[in-house]
Amino acid sequence: PCQFLQAGVECLGIDDKEAADAEVLAVTLAAVQATGLSEYAIEIGDVGLFFGLIDQLQLPERWRLRLKHQFWRPGQLQDLINRLSGAPELRSEEHTSELQSRASSGAPL
Repeated sequence: PCQFLQAGVECLGIDDKEAADAEVLAVTLAAVQATGLSEYAIEIGDVGLFFGLIDQLQLPERWRLRLKHQFWRPGQLQDLINRLSGAPELRSEEHTSELQSRASSGAPL
């Protein structure tokens, strides 16, 4: 049986958003690891993290915009990543492996 547990964390009064996010993630990982679970997934619902990741990819701007546009449509986002991975303009080893690793990791995008 699959269980779905959810928790929300808010950091109030902290000016450094990235540091707060890192601290929350570190505490979350430590808590999950303390349970002894060997298989788990942590999903972060901050669209800013996804957009930041996309902005770091060496892709044409129009493709980055398309990826961002599909964020809320996981199936379509996966299809787009698969299509972009095979595009002739991105046939370099670096681009193809980066997109394919993200597409095939099974991790939420």
